Amino acid sequence: MWRLLLLLPVVAGLQSNVWFWGCYGGPSDCNIVPDAIERLLLADQPIATAILPGFGHALRDDGTFTMPTEAAREAINRTRIRYAGKVQVKPQVDGCSSVQAYRALIMNDTKADLFIQAFVEDALQYRYDGWNVDWEFGGFDHADEVAGAAFASKWGAALRAHNLTLSLSAGSSRNSNALVPDLTNTTA
Repeated sequence: MWRLLLLLPVVAGLQSNVWFWGCYGGPSDCNIVPDAIERLLLADQPIATAILPGFGHALRDDGTFTMPTEAAREAINRTRIRYAGKVQVKPQVDGCSSVQAYRALIMNDTKADLFIQAFVEDALQYRYDGWNVDWEFGGFDHADEVAGAAFASKWGAALRAHNLTLSLSAGSSRNSNALVPDLTNTTA
């Protein structure tokens, strides 16, 4: 079956992100963005406002976290330099495949503070524009949503103090990102 993907310029005032996982090319010349997409990102009206490379920033199942290898950091840095002033580069923090891992972080102030501090320092050291969080799993409840929103607010405030941003990838209500409330159960 053929699928048609329309890549349109981003409307002024809106944000659009492009997520990439892995390298195009060999290990020594890792290119996060495929050539066919690059020209659309460098156009006068780019198709996205941010690139979200998924390269090893992750939350583990025990509530601890990992940072990428130096080779991955170099690939992210080359991307950051290539698109400077055109689109933001905000690495994706993934992992966190269960509500238990999520709770191990957000329900423990010490772990949460260490996590936030480490990710703020990492963004400053490697000159990222911020972070994107993609923790999608089910089995969380309202208390998890409240704690997650408080965690995201605290992390976002720490990043904003350095003019950095935090974005969240929200999934469906069946497998949603627990940092944001289940919008299908929210009334306006």
